[in-house]
Amino acid sequence: MKKNKFHIIIKTNDIEDEYNLLGSYNNNIIEYYESNKLRSKINIDIDNKVIIKDNIDYKITLYLDKEEKGIILLKKEEKELELKLKVRTFSFKDNKLIMIYNIIDSNELVEYKIEIGG
Repeated sequence: MKKNKFHIIIKTNDIEDEYNLLGSYNNNIIEYYESNKLRSKINIDIDNKVIIKDNIDYKITLYLDKEEKGIILLKKEEKELELKLKVRTFSFKDNKLIMIYNIIDSNELVEYKIEIGG
C-alpha cells in the first residue's frame, strides 16, 4: 500500500502540536500511527465522519456526524464513557481535512487539521 505524507496540526485548550508523518489514504479513509509512547493507531473515515484512536490502554471513537458523540473504552477496566460533542466544522477539500469540535463535558475546543501530501 502506498504511503502518504501527512502534515497534522492539533490544537486544544491546553496544547498545540504540529508534526509530519507517513500513513495511508485510500477510499476516503486516513490511517496513521501517532509517534507517542502508546503507539496510538488513528483511523478517520471521512465519508462517515468517524475518528477512532486505538492503543493498548483505550479506544476512543468520535462520531462527528449528526450523533455528535464520543465513546471512550477503557480496556483494562472494561468501562465505557460517553462524551457529548458539538461539531463546528468538518470539511474535506483539496486533500485537506479540517475538523473543529467542542467536547461539551470538558468545555474543550479541538482543532484537528490534516493535509495529505504525495
